[in-house]
Amino acid sequence: VLHGDLEVYLVANSKNYTLMGSMSGGPGKPGAGKMVDAEFHFDSEKWYIIIGRADRSIGKRCGVALYKKGKTSPYMKLDAYFQLGTQIDDMPPLPDKVRGLLKLSRSHQLTGTGNGVAFGASVAIGDADSRFEWHSFYAKLYLELGFDVNLQDYGMTECANTGKRIGINGWYAMGQAYAYIEASVGITYKGNDYSIFDIAGAASLEARLPNPLWMRGAFGGRYSILWGLVSGTCNFQFELGERCIPLNYDTDINKKIIVGINPGDGANPVAVNKMPKVYFNYPVDKSVKIKDLNGIEKSYRISCTTKGVFQNETMEISDYQWSASKTELTIVPREILQPNTEYKVVVAAKLYIDGNEEADEDTVITFVTGNVLEEIPASNVEYAYPMAGQFNFYKNETDRGYIKLKREQKDLLSDSYGNDLSVELTSADGDIRTFDATYDEGDRQISFDIDGNALQSNTVYKLELKRMESYSPFGGKSGTSSSKPPKVIYTSYFRTSKYNTFLEKINYINEHNSGTNENDNKTLYFDIGIDEPFDNTELGKNLADAKSIRTVSNIKYSDWYKNGDGSEESRGVRVIYLCEEMLDEIKKIRPQINETGKLFPGEEISIKALGEYEIDMITNKEFENNFKLFGNQYSYRFTDKVLGIINNDIELAQKAFIKQDRWGEEQTCADENANFEYPSYSNAVFKSKLKYYRPGNIYSSG
Repeated sequence: VLHGDLEVYLVANSKNYTLMGSMSGGPGKPGAGKMVDAEFHFDSEKWYIIIGRADRSIGKRCGVALYKKGKTSPYMKLDAYFQLGTQIDDMPPLPDKVRGLLKLSRSHQLTGTGNGVAFGASVAIGDADSRFEWHSFYAKLYLELGFDVNLQDYGMTECANTGKRIGINGWYAMGQAYAYIEASVGITYKGNDYSIFDIAGAASLEARLPNPLWMRGAFGGRYSILWGLVSGTCNFQFELGERCIPLNYDTDINKKIIVGINPGDGANPVAVNKMPKVYFNYPVDKSVKIKDLNGIEKSYRISCTTKGVFQNETMEISDYQWSASKTELTIVPREILQPNTEYKVVVAAKLYIDGNEEADEDTVITFVTGNVLEEIPASNVEYAYPMAGQFNFYKNETDRGYIKLKREQKDLLSDSYGNDLSVELTSADGDIRTFDATYDEGDRQISFDIDGNALQSNTVYKLELKRMESYSPFGGKSGTSSSKPPKVIYTSYFRTSKYNTFLEKINYINEHNSGTNENDNKTLYFDIGIDEPFDNTELGKNLADAKSIRTVSNIKYSDWYKNGDGSEESRGVRVIYLCEEMLDEIKKIRPQINETGKLFPGEEISIKALGEYEIDMITNKEFENNFKLFGNQYSYRFTDKVLGIINNDIELAQKAFIKQDRWGEEQTCADENANFEYPSYSNAVFKSKLKYYRPGNIYSSG
């Protein structure tokens, strides 16, 4: 008898990365750095060479992984296995995420004698924390490629569907290759990520041969554009030949419900601001059609009955966010998790096939949090004023600043420690102004005074939220107390405007010209010039429902609205209603349409720069360079957005079935092919009012 075991370890560190064996699961885990686990055995009855396992679980396959410093999930991972002899593993199934996206049934397992050869490999690039950033834009990418090959003796296995022995004298080969990609591009605004587009795609090819020959290929994906405004899925499959169904095989397709949970079971340490994610094999509360092994189409639907994060059997109060595809659930505890504490994620779900309950699954994972957060991360700020990166802060617009948190951080902000808060504003040229701050635990908001007269105009400032900590040099015993240096727990940068208030800036606007669109004479516009540009937040470019400048029109009091051009036909035809039966569909195309389906001219004015102005977010770079804005002229066009939608959007017009309002006459939905003509703006004169809102939808002035 000859038997041997071999273990190989690898750990290589650089300034920013660690390259190490991946079998242990990551830095800090027992056996960290194990790269190879091999076993050799030779005797008169059996022999084998096993270098890693076909199982995809952590610790089974040999491999290496590249970690960024401070991260517990790999940025890049390569794993592989090779087996030869009389005790090889059976062919592994495709990864759950690939099958889930492709809506593939799990190919039935063939159990062989273990005599043969098997090998495979996979590479993954990217992880949940990997992102590329450019100004306020970000991009994320995850890519996984892999293959498996298995040639094995299946003995006397007979295929029930062919009535013949499998393969050539029982020897049968199987192989599969797959690819999976996730990518997203979006905007970071106030510490939050807002996806512009989010896509995922997968492809697979499986083959089994000979006798019988069977091949299956699949390609599928999902996409979501503009925060789900446009979303959908695609799926394509082909199948050639006939697969071997061994006698007495259960032909039910895969009934696995929960694909996985992040963080993984036993993860330690996990960041205290972690929001656990749950991945499902099929969409939750949505039916999908899948063919079983016999080609019969069935309806599959998952119902999630229990979900939550628990600590000592007490469930954390949480919010739940679903992906557009309803296959991914994010659990958002309303409080940042406690440090160095064990938590459980509990998920229970049921699978219904053609309306009948066919399976239920309960999954519990345990993880341990790491140390307390020493600052307020940007991702935990719902909104703030001054805004992080704000280009135009009007210093006399209000005498109060604030920072609103998404989730409670009791270990950082608590009155029980007697901590005092202050906000320090430092100009690029070194002038420092300090203001007292208070924290409202119930509202999760830090508030502080701002003396606008003490601030400089057209100046970049650094905002630092500081916490004074008192302590006793006698270890808590009575005696003289001292103070540690104040601790900075939040930092942001902003620029003060040339103007003290928004109204002061508006009074300096120069109107260049006004008129109507020459193509339709219905879409009104006017152009203005100003020596300081509007920033992206004011124009709503970062997030539409958070824009600071909003418009209100008094068009309904104008002679144009009341009398039209003087003819009976034009009187009162000024309000557009959309038929209720089409309202939901239309709102998917144009979400700014209100709940009543009423479109009123002049009630929403769009503001567009006449030229390309690169208004970057203010960062540490501008602070260090003492950035100043000098007196260039910037031009903008104000356009009636509502009429621009109706008159220039054929797609909407065809779906709208528009009806018109005429002096109290009852109107019905027009035929979809009817030509709708809105009265022109000839000789129309009316005013629009600009209003300025601070973050939190707080009306300020205008």
